[in-house]
Amino acid sequence: DLSLIDQTGFEDLLRKLAGDPDMEIRRRALTVLNHRLASSPSVQPPRGGRYCRVEPGTGEETAVESVSFAGDMLIVGYRNQVRAFDTQSRRELWNRRTGDGIGEIVLTAGQQVILASRYGSLLALDMRGAVRWSRPADNQHWTEENANELTHLFRWGDEIIAVRWHTLEHLDPSTGATKSTYQAKGYISGADTTEASLCFVDGSGLRCLNEGNREFLNGRGVSVTSERICAVSGDGSDYHLACLSGSTLSELWNRPFRYSVAAPVQDGLRVFVETWEGLTALRSLDGSILWTIAENVNSYHLPTEYGLLTRDPTGRPELRDPQTGELRRVWPQVHGTNVAVHGKWAAITDSEVVWLVDLSGRDSPR
Repeated sequence: DLSLIDQTGFEDLLRKLAGDPDMEIRRRALTVLNHRLASSPSVQPPRGGRYCRVEPGTGEETAVESVSFAGDMLIVGYRNQVRAFDTQSRRELWNRRTGDGIGEIVLTAGQQVILASRYGSLLALDMRGAVRWSRPADNQHWTEENANELTHLFRWGDEIIAVRWHTLEHLDPSTGATKSTYQAKGYISGADTTEASLCFVDGSGLRCLNEGNREFLNGRGVSVTSERICAVSGDGSDYHLACLSGSTLSELWNRPFRYSVAAPVQDGLRVFVETWEGLTALRSLDGSILWTIAENVNSYHLPTEYGLLTRDPTGRPELRDPQTGELRRVWPQVHGTNVAVHGKWAAITDSEVVWLVDLSGRDSPR
């Protein structure tokens, strides 16, 4: 009975059970182990450790919309303003009023910070906050009939890709002008890029601009690396995660899931996928399960050089061993749903404040 183990010690036994052939035993054992570790001093930052806060804006600009890094600069986007901070000193370097809802989406591309509103307005700033170019929304009179909301900005080599509900646009990085447009079939339900590859899923299947197309009905999300393209499809109670060759789009492996599956995330050696049952890590080579937990890590699971960054149901960030799923660190005072990572820094934000967390484990009193 794992509930009895939960009330005592036996961490080593729980670790052993987390590798049991029975999947439910594995899931339960790792979940119980992590529940115990979450309150253990071994994973807590040192007393008085550093929780760096970027204070909210003033006046109407208090709600944080986006967060990103431009090298060693932290870029914080509000609905009508953007602010840049030095990550070491937390000193504000510059700020600029943007207007028109610009700041809801942010992307660093080369020596530019590209900001956007969900209605499609774009603004490009240099690293000192000076305007390079701007572009108004295509449709100034927004209605349900003409809605084509902008959802993501991606870097594709030196280019910029704007993903909307129904179109994918290739933008000129020097002017913001549209160089080409792909009209999707239905909604674009997922997109991802590397320096060389750009793939997305719409009603007609998986589309990869450099590699070709593949039928992939009821696509839900896609993750792209130079070696593999992993995509989720399915409906009802029948979902599948398939990983394809990055060069030929031939299927390498396919694994079914009983419950709705979110877009996968890859770190090269592993594929992480979240369902209603919890988070599962699979070996990217063959799809075999490395570990699985029943915890709801809701909203992000981000590979970093220090481990897998996730959050618990209350919004606390957690750092896990990507090979075993075991907790390495938790930050009880920090909460947020949006995250960006650069080197050892993670910027985690809720609607009011941005926290800077040192993932390296070198928190020092402040």
